[in-house]
Amino acid sequence: MTFFCDCSFWEIIQHLIWTLLGIADVAPFTSYDSPSNYIAQTLYGVFIISALILLVNMMIAVLSSTYERVEVCYRLCITVVLVKLFYVCFRV
Repeated sequence: MTFFCDCSFWEIIQHLIWTLLGIADVAPFTSYDSPSNYIAQTLYGVFIISALILLVNMMIAVLSSTYERVEVCYRLCITVVLVKLFYVCFRV
């Protein structure tokens, strides 16, 4: 059993890139003229990549905010524990 694809190397690479971006079928981007295909695929690729960058940036912001809130709570708890320990040890 042999597998043969009559696709060019560029078509295979293009299919792999679109699959990594989450699109397995690029048929909706096909048009009768070639420049429209390239423009549509390029714009959609730029949109997907920019959306990915935006989502990663939002995730970093949320994690940073969570870390800051936990750090403030931790410092407050440590301060309370140290004050209680000081009070118990020295009975001021």
